[in-house]
Amino acid sequence: MSLATAPAVGIETPPTPRGSADPDSMSADILAMLSIYEGAGIAARDRVDDAPGESHPRNLMPDFRSVIVLARVPRDVPRPAGVGAFHHAVGTIAAQDAVTSYLRARGFKHAIVGSRTKQVSLPRLGERAGVGQLSPVGTLAVRGHGLSTVLSAILTDAPLRSSPPATDSCPNAQVCLRRCAALSEDGTFDRSKCTSCGACVKKCARG
Repeated sequence: MSLATAPAVGIETPPTPRGSADPDSMSADILAMLSIYEGAGIAARDRVDDAPGESHPRNLMPDFRSVIVLARVPRDVPRPAGVGAFHHAVGTIAAQDAVTSYLRARGFKHAIVGSRTKQVSLPRLGERAGVGQLSPVGTLAVRGHGLSTVLSAILTDAPLRSSPPATDSCPNAQVCLRRCAALSEDGTFDRSKCTSCGACVKKCARG
């Protein structure tokens, strides 16, 4: 199981003492390491502190100061033509590992939050980190990739700079709704009726 798909794991505490940290340079370094992802962004704690208590990141790391959110598009690997997809998958894992090593070397803790977690709302964190915009069906629309990305995150007590909000990630919100079987009578999305059929993803008007 890759780190990106694993459930949230325990907090890793670095063995080295914490040094001085420049939020701007650290944030730029981290985002550069994650350039292989289809989307990556950072939200400082003040951007996410209004999250509901039951899904607040502090439940995973009480003293977190920043959330790094990652978005990748799954690729089929088994076929011979999937060699490039395999290399991409390995590259995303290596990039994530590079970030955690970077944080550890500077004396900061981190915790990985996998895509299957139910302890936080990754789409909402992704919105706050500037990775994309929330769609009408509650998933994250990432510019150029629509609703097709898989999200994961890294919590850290490093003081990082928030990324700017995403714009134009969801150019035509009504396309997914018109194809959704979970619409209520008043035309709004009813999550309790969602069957994960994938119609919204297939019909998404990608930005």
